[in-house]
Amino acid sequence: MTSKPSRPVSRRAFLGTAGGVLAALAAPRTLRRAFAARQSLTIPQSPPRPASPEWDFIQPRPARLDLWGRITATTAVRAVAGLNQEVVEWLAPNTVLPLFEEIRAEGSNPRNDLWYRVNGGFVYTSTVQPIKPYRMPEEVTEITTEIDEEPGFWAEVIVPYTLARSRPSGPGVLLEDGTPVYHFYASVHRVIGIETDEAGYLWYKVYDDKPRTPPVYVLARHMRRIREKELDPIRPEARDKRIVVTLDEQRIDCYEGERLVFSTLTSSGGEGFETPKGEHAVVYKQPSRHMYSDPEFEAFSDPNFFDLPGVPFNIFFTTLGHAIHGTYWHGDYGRPRSHGCLNVTPEAARWMFCWVDPYVPYSNSAGGSSREPGTPVIVV
Repeated sequence: MTSKPSRPVSRRAFLGTAGGVLAALAAPRTLRRAFAARQSLTIPQSPPRPASPEWDFIQPRPARLDLWGRITATTAVRAVAGLNQEVVEWLAPNTVLPLFEEIRAEGSNPRNDLWYRVNGGFVYTSTVQPIKPYRMPEEVTEITTEIDEEPGFWAEVIVPYTLARSRPSGPGVLLEDGTPVYHFYASVHRVIGIETDEAGYLWYKVYDDKPRTPPVYVLARHMRRIREKELDPIRPEARDKRIVVTLDEQRIDCYEGERLVFSTLTSSGGEGFETPKGEHAVVYKQPSRHMYSDPEFEAFSDPNFFDLPGVPFNIFFTTLGHAIHGTYWHGDYGRPRSHGCLNVTPEAARWMFCWVDPYVPYSNSAGGSSREPGTPVIVV
């Protein structure tokens, strides 16, 4: 995607796993997304530029880097960091490349002046998803936890993107237009099975909460199990928790009483899809959500069409489906661009997910109710 607002999630998508908890709620309408991270890097000699569709950061490589980037939309490489500087190259979506250094210079987003130095020039962060490689992920061979009273665990993708397959080592799953289905870095998924292929490789069977969508298989070493303690509540004893969203500043602030405990940039609803102002509260939480466009946008040529499995750490604060959630499809925080949701980085979404009430146990795929709202969310 470019600087246009992110796409909505259908009423069906939001209610798909809500069950009885949301049965009395008004049917929700639309949702959205976000992402960004920052780090200075040491420049190795002759750094490689990956080109494979399924990067495996676990394999030995001549040059180790602490940060890579996945291009989320067609992106200009400029000779000098800054708006309107000479373009020396264009990068296609899903190009993966090392990020060497942070540079501050004018950008198209007035609240984001961060650029990355890459091979041959500089790229603006709005269309870059930063990726921190894992060295040795654990491959789970036995499921010892449950989700919704069935064997399962939560896992996040740790490579730039990995192909979703119909069976272990089988063909890739395709959308209706023939586009391969990938699960992207930082997306969160529910693993419900483990299988081994003929070559001995482990594959995770991944549940898909989109209605009438069968499970897919993902190479186990491309995912990391999220352990139960990682989703423990943060400061559950704290009183007077509240979230304040300042749309003019595109910022989310978390308070305990009068003390600010967390703050992050966001991308709120764009023109025609404004995030609703007012006093809201957390009504529903999901560690993972497959978001997809309303039926009216299900023509692949429609700019509002989208299909996004594994949107991480969703905090719904209206019964119409407005949520704070992590994003893996852009890094354009600090200006409106969504269809009403509040896009934040996956890291920020995880922190807030664990901090706000109500608490959702690891063993639940969702939790919350508008009849017993949780932490206030004040949008001004």
